[in-house]
Amino acid sequence: MSKIVITGAANQVGELQELGQDGSFKKREVIFKTIEEHTNYYRVEFLQGNTELVNNITEGNNYKITCNLRGRLSTNENGTIVFHSLVGWKVETA
Repeated sequence: MSKIVITGAANQVGELQELGQDGSFKKREVIFKTIEEHTNYYRVEFLQGNTELVNNITEGNNYKITCNLRGRLSTNENGTIVFHSLVGWKVETA
């Protein structure tokens, strides 16, 4: 996994999702808007115990998010597709 640091404003904070048959897998997503000349938006997932990090995030405020880049392959009749996700594990006020 590759470590990535994103600095930006919280644009949208998602609700807690409890997934799986018994709801034991927890996930929250936050969309961050970067603070740079060319604005970018990144969706960062916070999983399991790290979902609690999102509790202190306020939309519009600036944060420094440390996350891992994860990727996986999916193959179907049209070929191979690569899926990426950013999984957050540290939140700091920027």
